[in-house]
Amino acid sequence: PPPSITSETNNMTTMPTPATPGQATPVVSTAPPLAPAEFKTSGLTVAPAMVGLGEVSTLNVVVTNSGGQSGNFTVVLKIDGASIKTQNVTLAGGGSQNVTFPISSSLAGTHVVTVDGNSCNLMVHAAATEIPGKGGDCDAM
Repeated sequence: PPPSITSETNNMTTMPTPATPGQATPVVSTAPPLAPAEFKTSGLTVAPAMVGLGEVSTLNVVVTNSGGQSGNFTVVLKIDGASIKTQNVTLAGGGSQNVTFPISSSLAGTHVVTVDGNSCNLMVHAAATEIPGKGGDCDAM
């Protein structure tokens, strides 16, 4: 007799079904494992890119999980190399999410704003002098 298989979850014993002569034995295939979560950031913008002291600008960045499994990613906002704020993002495989940070500075000058290697400048003046139509689109460095 063929060996029996015991299931521990319901204590049932089953016997394998023999193949019918002339028929192929069914083959059980398993799906390959999903690729682990893999995160990247893109589309970094700061708007307005020019503000007065203490005025708020908004940083936007898109976080994408190009892997097959869900996972967590911590978005770290740096200004002039110093970590200022973080935001945790949980994304399913293939998902993406827009992350927004309000930012301001009490120091006049041009500040480098960075998220995950993508950078752009935030210009802070003693008085607000936003240039209409001047975008804050940034490129990866």
